[in-house]
Amino acid sequence: LSYLDRDAEAPELQYVVPLLLWRIGAEARDWVDSEALAEQVLPDSLRTDPEDPPMISNGGVSRCQRRVVEPLVRFGLLDERALSANTEKWWRRRVEVRVAPLFDQFLTFHWE
Repeated sequence: LSYLDRDAEAPELQYVVPLLLWRIGAEARDWVDSEALAEQVLPDSLRTDPEDPPMISNGGVSRCQRRVVEPLVRFGLLDERALSANTEKWWRRRVEVRVAPLFDQFLTFHWE
């Protein structure tokens, strides 16, 4: 997942991607702020990373948003709608997301 940005590798996030996908499928049936969604689905143990600089208090949530939620939008598995004007810088742009029809066609979960 670290190929998507210049951030730390964060292997702990990568290990829980199946859980995150399942939770996103459950939590994003209706429109939800993308950052709020990342915060909802991310396990508490991954909200902060000891390697994050002290000024970043929600590094895990931002990492989840960038590395899991945003790629799902690019892959067409989540629909997106802008909450702020398109004139905003990309890092300030606020969006809502919801599960796209392709999500359920592409992903199924069988827990043992």
